[in-house]
Amino acid sequence: MRALPIILAVLSGTALFFYPVFFEGALSSARHGAMTLVLMGICVCMVNGLGYVPDRKLNRIILHPAVGYGLILVGWVLF
Repeated sequence: MRALPIILAVLSGTALFFYPVFFEGALSSARHGAMTLVLMGICVCMVNGLGYVPDRKLNRIILHPAVGYGLILVGWVLF
């Protein structure tokens, strides 16, 4: 089950890195928040996909893959 978050993170990161023309308006103040959400979602998915399991319950909730999926989804929708 760890393959899905890492694949999603890699695909989203690759899209941000290799196709910046799509995000040329992302530097405006209106889309800066959306870019932040996408990057936070990528980080959460990478952490989960690599197998890190935090000890504290709050950190487990924050780093849950569903949170990462949601952040990426909301970020992409706001673009």
